[in-house]
Amino acid sequence: MGNFLMGISEAIFSSGSKVPEWKSVAKNALIALIIFIITFPVFEPDYVIGLDSSYFWAFNYLFIHDFESLKTIVYPYGPLAFLKYGLVIGRNFEYSLLFFFCIKIWCTMGFLFLSDSYGKSKTTSALLLTMIGLLNISIIDYYVIALCFLHAFHYLKTEKPIHIIVTVMLSVIALCIKTSIGISCLSLAGATVLISAFRHPQLSSIVKGFLLALLAFAVSVFLIFLDVETAGQFVFNSFRFAGSYSSALSMFPENNWILLSVFLLTLFIPIIVSRQKDVLAAFALFLFPLFACWKHSMSREDFFHSLMLILFVSFFWTIFYILDQKRASLILVAATINVSAYLLNMSGIPDYRPFSLPISGVDFFQKTILNFNAFKADFTERSKKAIEPNRLTPEILTAIGTKTVDAYPFELSYFAANPELNWKPRRTLQSGSFSQWLDKMTAQDFDRENGPDFLIFHYVPDQDNGKFGSIDNRFLLSDNPLAIHNIFNFYSVSRITDKFMLLAKNSQDNFKEPQLSQLYQSEWNTWVPLNQNNLALQRIRLFSSRNFSGSVLGFLFKTEEYFVDYKTINDKEISYRMIPENAKDGLWINPLFREPSDSAFGETVKQVRFRCTKPGFNDPKISYQFETIPYIRNGKISPFTSYFAVQ
Repeated sequence: MGNFLMGISEAIFSSGSKVPEWKSVAKNALIALIIFIITFPVFEPDYVIGLDSSYFWAFNYLFIHDFESLKTIVYPYGPLAFLKYGLVIGRNFEYSLLFFFCIKIWCTMGFLFLSDSYGKSKTTSALLLTMIGLLNISIIDYYVIALCFLHAFHYLKTEKPIHIIVTVMLSVIALCIKTSIGISCLSLAGATVLISAFRHPQLSSIVKGFLLALLAFAVSVFLIFLDVETAGQFVFNSFRFAGSYSSALSMFPENNWILLSVFLLTLFIPIIVSRQKDVLAAFALFLFPLFACWKHSMSREDFFHSLMLILFVSFFWTIFYILDQKRASLILVAATINVSAYLLNMSGIPDYRPFSLPISGVDFFQKTILNFNAFKADFTERSKKAIEPNRLTPEILTAIGTKTVDAYPFELSYFAANPELNWKPRRTLQSGSFSQWLDKMTAQDFDRENGPDFLIFHYVPDQDNGKFGSIDNRFLLSDNPLAIHNIFNFYSVSRITDKFMLLAKNSQDNFKEPQLSQLYQSEWNTWVPLNQNNLALQRIRLFSSRNFSGSVLGFLFKTEEYFVDYKTINDKEISYRMIPENAKDGLWINPLFREPSDSAFGETVKQVRFRCTKPGFNDPKISYQFETIPYIRNGKISPFTSYFAVQ
């Protein structure tokens, strides 16, 4: 037994010439297990109706029933997303719970061995407080990132290949769980190779390190996808998400920049006060993951995403408390100021709630693990009751029959509530308006050749009692212009209910070729007059760009808010947020439908205005172009207002 544990410690936990004795391994394993039980979090593996819960269910369902389709999904989550959000579907929750157990025990032991290697008991005490106090969560993101850091750091100290291999393999698993986790982990692996090359500039060492990391990456990805092309597409699209995801889903609460400046500046204290080799290496490894976490937290900036940065810096400060024993007290003071400044700024977030750290792990452990069958049965029943409202009527189920069907924009719980439906998931899974390239991909999945036979086009309330709302107060009919064009072109209304329209794929296109006007110029926050065409669908293509200052702001923090304002012939003003990149393909203007009806004529818009909250970060001139799309019904040009008349 002793030799086995010593083998583990030498391969995984050693951080220099000193290898932990087997008794030390056993002691730290026991401490990690105790911490695991004391900090056991609340798990709620049920699914309900809604945006987030829909994709939780989809990834769990597809992992069991259609893994081949799952591997082609283009989404901020990957084919192993169920390891982060395991639901009571098949054995998924058991797998995710086992993964959580392994990662947390492994991570905790890694911290304990690092602490032992720097030899001060107060470090262990501080570590235990950090683990117990801040990590009473079921979120695996930063356990995985911390593990990658520990192995990357050990590689720099020992040059043992096992550490860079483990770092890369964990990074690939993380990427296949969620893009943001994977990119942070891969940045650690990349930084490790670069730092090692800087320390050992011999060409043979550089090539060896690079090829080892590349081989570990390629083998790991292939073992998950078992297909080179699919794996390559997944990796490519994962990095494309990183460039567009945050700007599309940004929120804009008021920030106290004095507090945020204190938070940012205190992060540099470890390298200001210490010039130790290990401290500098650790800080270099942390740089990109810290920046990525900052971007991810501050872009969305609701309570949940903001809290993620606190969890990350808890690892950050614990590492430097361990590494710099001479200045441990100063590090502790800096950490306190750093975290306090950020928490004070968080109090201005609209959905802020007091930050609590309940230590009820033993109770949660007993309810979840010791009464596992009852726990699963309870959440199975909860899920069943929660999605029951989306059970379809026999009439609609008969109309769809065994033909393929999807839901738009995002409510996938219709397929959880109606398992007899022949669900055909699109590659983008849900609407999102992250970027132009993603909209194009969605549009391809709704064209004549690839689209499902039926589409459940469900309603989303907007801020002004309309039914075509979207995420973050945007307008659904403008959110994904290319996809919306294909939906209205290749599908016709079969039924209208109080919750959704059932669209059926038609045999003839609804639209003729769009007619484009010349390019016009205007400025931000200026009303643009419209030609009120009562027959065709009218959209407007907007072309704008940020200036240098705006590009820097977008890279370091986030972009500003953009809006399109409508003024109707009755002088009513309606405003929606918009994504400038997607606006290039057409914002919906006339007729302004805000709910479907057999007798819907929509509202006629006479002027539009394009507005941004910080015009100084944009080029002052904007260009726009009108797009007129003739509508065909029963073989002749007809008013587009008749689209919602059931055929």
